Amino acid sequence: MIGARSKGMFRSKNLLHLRCEISDPTTETLVDPFMRLPQVRLASLMDHTPVDRQSPNIDRWFKHMIRDMEVSEAEGHAAMDHLFERSKTHGAEVAPMWSKRPGLGAFR
Repeated sequence: MIGARSKGMFRSKNLLHLRCEISDPTTETLVDPFMRLPQVRLASLMDHTPVDRQSPNIDRWFKHMIRDMEVSEAEGHAAMDHLFERSKTHGAEVAPMWSKRPGLGAFR
């Protein structure tokens, strides 16, 4: 998108919204190269861990997850446990870093 915009290929001014996962330990590394681009106008830090915000019904989430990922219930439980652990561990690391970044979550 950025290269196409500089070549005048868009008729409108397209802006970017970075949607970042709090449980990903690489969030800061992934976001840094893009934060200074003029097209980035909004960055959100989200937590998609089951039972938190977007998936309040863990049983429903679990059934969809094992169906969509095509895994057994045992594999699904292991994946779910991993998500909970990542959210707990990395969320505590990522959230403070995020709150100290100038301009995040605000339009320029």
